[in-house]
Amino acid sequence: MGILKSPNILIQKLRLTSLKSNLLLINIQSLADETDTSAICQELCTLIYSLALPDTDIPTVSNFAQLKQQILIVKKQLQKRHLALILHNCKPHSPLLTCCRKIADAKLGLHILWITDEPLEEPLRSFPPSQDNLLGAMQSWIEEMI
Repeated sequence: MGILKSPNILIQKLRLTSLKSNLLLINIQSLADETDTSAICQELCTLIYSLALPDTDIPTVSNFAQLKQQILIVKKQLQKRHLALILHNCKPHSPLLTCCRKIADAKLGLHILWITDEPLEEPLRSFPPSQDNLLGAMQSWIEEMI
C-alpha cells in the first residue's frame, strides 16, 4: 500500500482538489473481524470524530441511523458540503459493507471510498491499492462527487 504509507501527504494532495469537501482517511483495521452492528457503528463514529473533531467528545451510537446522524453533525461542524470517508487496511465483509451502504448518501454529501482489491457496488466506490496512479483516480472520484 505504497501511497497509504504517508496518509497525511495523501490527504493534503487530495484536499487541494476540492475546497467543498472534507476527506478523512480512516484506517479501519480494528473492524477486520467485527460482526456486531453496534460495535461497528461505534468504532466508525469514534474513528471519524477522532480524525475530524479531535477536541470533541465522542458520542455513543448503537445503530446505523445514529451513526449517520453523527456523521452529518461532523460534516456541518466542518462546514463542508461533502464528507468523504476513505477506508483502508481492512477487507470488506458483509456487516461492515452493510453499515457503509446505509450511511453513504450522495444527496446528503456523505461518500465512501474503499481502498481494496474487491469491487464494490454503488453507493460505495473502491480502488485497488496497487492501482496505477491511485492518487489521480481518487482525485477524479472527488471531482465526480462534488
